[in-house]
Amino acid sequence: MWSFGSAVPPITSSHLFRVLVVADTIRQLRDIGFQPVLVGGMALVIMGSLRVTRDFDFVIAHPADRLDHVVEVFYDRGFEIVSRLNEAGDVTATIDNRRIASARLRLDRPTSAYFYSVAKRVRIDLFFDFPLPAIELLKKAKRAKILSHVFDIASPEDLLRLKELAQASRSFAGEPAWMSFVRAGSVGHHFEEDARVQLAAFQQGFSHNV
Repeated sequence: MWSFGSAVPPITSSHLFRVLVVADTIRQLRDIGFQPVLVGGMALVIMGSLRVTRDFDFVIAHPADRLDHVVEVFYDRGFEIVSRLNEAGDVTATIDNRRIASARLRLDRPTSAYFYSVAKRVRIDLFFDFPLPAIELLKKAKRAKILSHVFDIASPEDLLRLKELAQASRSFAGEPAWMSFVRAGSVGHHFEEDARVQLAAFQQGFSHNV
């Protein structure tokens, strides 16, 4: 397990605040049987990237009949389902009623759901076994501990696979935001242009610190 403060460059204080906000929600998801895997830009930040990103992307097993429980976890902590984004990918509307949010998700049967806390200005995006199954990502996930909080982070190889899948799916950008994997700031866009070089460096760092 890699711990915050090891040889891998630490995350900034502003990112750390968001990590601490998200940690409680992720712990509660584990308590109801899920094993969230962190992907995207924040995964790279925790690994040591200096890029600027505010959102957290997690892949979890499809909740199926546990969808209401997932929604409860978020709404109990001040998060609401995102119902609209602008062209820049910023949240412009949420659903404040959790029952309506659950009904909307059951009706639309999306592959993802975005949650946003207005008070904390933190956004968590969940992908339901999409575009890769959570159990597959967990097999090679790296475990990182920040203070007392544990995160399972997709391996550098799988992060690159996710990037490639996101790039291949850009033709679906016209779909509703929460049913698409191609929003600005999503997994594919979180990577630097020289992603392959960075991921190789991250892999080397993990081999010395895990």
